[in-house]
Amino acid sequence: MTIKYIMRESKVNQDDIKFVSFSAQMHSLIAMDQQHQRLTNNITWADNRAAKYATVINEVHDGNAIYQRTGTPIHPMSPLAKIFWMKHEWQDVFQRTAKFADIKTYIFYHLFDRYIIDYSMASATGMFNLETLDWDVGALELLGISEEMLPELVPTTYVMKGMKERYATLMGLNEDTPFVIGASDGVLSNLGVNSVGKGEVAVTIGTSGAIRTVIDKPRTDYKGRIFCYVLTEDHYVIGGPVNNGGVVLRWLRDELLASEVETAKRLGVDPYDVFNSNCKAC
Repeated sequence: MTIKYIMRESKVNQDDIKFVSFSAQMHSLIAMDQQHQRLTNNITWADNRAAKYATVINEVHDGNAIYQRTGTPIHPMSPLAKIFWMKHEWQDVFQRTAKFADIKTYIFYHLFDRYIIDYSMASATGMFNLETLDWDVGALELLGISEEMLPELVPTTYVMKGMKERYATLMGLNEDTPFVIGASDGVLSNLGVNSVGKGEVAVTIGTSGAIRTVIDKPRTDYKGRIFCYVLTEDHYVIGGPVNNGGVVLRWLRDELLASEVETAKRLGVDPYDVFNSNCKAC
C-alpha cells in the first residue's frame, strides 16, 4: 500500500521506476503448511517465549559453537531458538510446518511464488553458516529440520522480475519492474548513514537499539556477546544490541520527571516537548 500511495501522490510514470528494493526487521518467523497457508502469525524479534529453550541450547547443546559458526547470539529473539521452542512446546504446528519463513520471504513468496531469503536476513536466523554462506548443518540437526524447510538463499544484490499481475496493478508498477531483494534493517542502517568505512561506527536507537561497524570478513566473540551479520559477501556488520531503546524515555518520564509531566499537562503539550526544551536549555 505504501508503494501504491507513493506512485499515486508522486505521479511518477511507472516506466520510470528503475527498481524496487526491500528491507525488513530481522529475527521474524512464520510457519507455513504444505498449501502455503500460514500456521502462525509473524513471530517478531520481541517475542521472548523461547527464553527457556535459548538457555537449553546454550547449556546443553553447545550453543557457543553454533554461535561461532553463525554469528547470531543464542537468544530467544532468534528463529533458531523459536523453532527449538516450537518443536517442544507447539508440536502440532511444528509437525505440520512445510516451510519456515521470515516476513520478507513471506512477502516475496506472494509477489513471485518463490520462498527466497537474502544472506543478510538469513545470517540473523542463527541457522546460517557465515563461512560457507549456506544453512548450517549442525543447527538444522539440532532443530530436526531439513534445508527444504527453509527458503532458497541468495545474495543481497539478487534481482527478481515478473511479479504477479494483481500485485503489480495494486502497486501501480510494471510486472517486469526489477525487485532487488536487499538486506536487513540493521545492516542497512549503516549504509543509510554512510558508516561503512574502516573504524566508522553507527548507533541506532528506536524500539530497540544497536551499535554497529562494518568489517571485511566474519568475526565473532568468544563469549557470544556480539552479532555478526552479512551485508554483502565481502562486508559484514558486527555490533551489540539492546532490546529496549526509546522506551527508556518513557521510564524516565514516569519515574523521574513528574514535574515536567505536570508542566506539560498545564500547557496542553506533549511531555516530551517539555523534556526537549529543557535539554536544549542545558
